Amino acid sequence: MKTLYFFLLFTTGLFAQDLDYLKSRDTIYLTVPKEDKLQFSKFLYFCSGNSDQKHYEFKQPDGKSILILTINDKETNPKKRNLTVRRKKFLTKYKKDIVDVNFLDNTSLYVFFMEVLHANGKKKIVYIIDQKERTGKELVLRRAYIAEFGFISM
Repeated sequence: MKTLYFFLLFTTGLFAQDLDYLKSRDTIYLTVPKEDKLQFSKFLYFCSGNSDQKHYEFKQPDGKSILILTINDKETNPKKRNLTVRRKKFLTKYKKDIVDVNFLDNTSLYVFFMEVLHANGKKKIVYIIDQKERTGKELVLRRAYIAEFGFISM
């Protein structure tokens, strides 16, 4: 029984450190799965869109949703929003800044999106790493915009 308490205390402490670390960062990388629709224990995940714009939605059973948008770069726009990086080097350097949907399932969506992404009143820069776009040695990082948080009807 003592080892169970120690284990719970230890894992809870690590989890809190991860949230505090993410709050201190100015850029967060969110990895989303290959599937367009997936059920997690605390939310339902949807992905839709076309080659120009993608919508990522996280919907809780109580109706609260978070909508994230990404927009592809146009050749005519000199300001680039998306980045292509070397996968192995990037994952090694930024592994503590990368959050996947399983981490979101362990926290609440509200805590992550309101307390981590809007920590200290500053909005974070968010990039989406879509597993569908993962190629051999490169990753595409898409600049994301939090479109809405709350009760969304689509």
